[in-house]
Amino acid sequence: IYKAVNMPLITSAISGKVYKRSRPLNPDKVDIVVGSLPVNNEQLQRTVVNVNIHVPNLKLSINGITDNTQPDLVKLKTVTALVISALDDKAFTDYYFDVQQQVLFEDGAEYYSNIRINFFSENL
Repeated sequence: IYKAVNMPLITSAISGKVYKRSRPLNPDKVDIVVGSLPVNNEQLQRTVVNVNIHVPNLKLSINGITDNTQPDLVKLKTVTALVISALDDKAFTDYYFDVQQQVLFEDGAEYYSNIRINFFSENL
C-alpha cells in the first residue's frame, strides 16, 4: 500500500511526504500516513490498512481576524481521489486490495481524509 501511494502522481500533489505509521509533530504540510491493523495468521491473510490524508485548514481573514477552522475541502477531495484511484481493486500474484470506505475526520487544527483498505495476501 505504501509503495502504491508513494509514487510521483500522488507525491507531486502534496506539499509534504508519505509516512509509515505516523507523521512528525506540528506538521504544516499536506501529508499521507499509511498504517496497518494486525494481520491474521491464516492461509488467506487479511488486514485493514488505513491511509490518512492530512491537510492543514484554510487560513481565512474575516473582518481582520484570522480564522483557521475551515477545512481545505478542495485539496482533500483532489488528493483523496488520486489515492483512491491508486488503491481501488488492485490484484497481484499473491495479494489483493481494495477500498472499503472513505470518511472525513476533524482532528483539532486540521481535517483528514481516512481511506480504509481491505488487504488480502496468500500465506503459503
